[in-house]
Amino acid sequence: MSYFDQTIEEKLVQADAFFGPRNDVRHLDWSKISEDERMAGLAQAERTVNLYLGVDLAVTYGDDDFPLLDQNNFRPDYAIFEHAYFMLDNIARTHTAVNGSKDIESEFYQEEERTSGLVLAPDAARYLQLNRAQIMRG
Repeated sequence: MSYFDQTIEEKLVQADAFFGPRNDVRHLDWSKISEDERMAGLAQAERTVNLYLGVDLAVTYGDDDFPLLDQNNFRPDYAIFEHAYFMLDNIARTHTAVNGSKDIESEFYQEEERTSGLVLAPDAARYLQLNRAQIMRG
């Protein structure tokens, strides 16, 4: 079964394994985030990755003319996990910085707008096998 055919609960199980204690040093941070927030982060990360690429990965995955450097290392699921962590970590940092005095989500999106467009986690770009020129052009 493709990653894109799975339920959000199944995707969360995979993300939890990806950020597992024997697989990723960020496992403590990931596990402290509520299950609902992790699921929301995964859903939003999938939408963001699709928007960034300008394609729906569920439809385009494996397409021969997709701009990949190495088909064997193309891991959109890992890219989504990395981007979910990236977003949730940025939101947590923003929340800490403003001490709860502002809406967390709107503050994060204001930061994205200041960076001139859609921001993709660097590790997500690597798992999507985007080269530096593609990352810079967005």
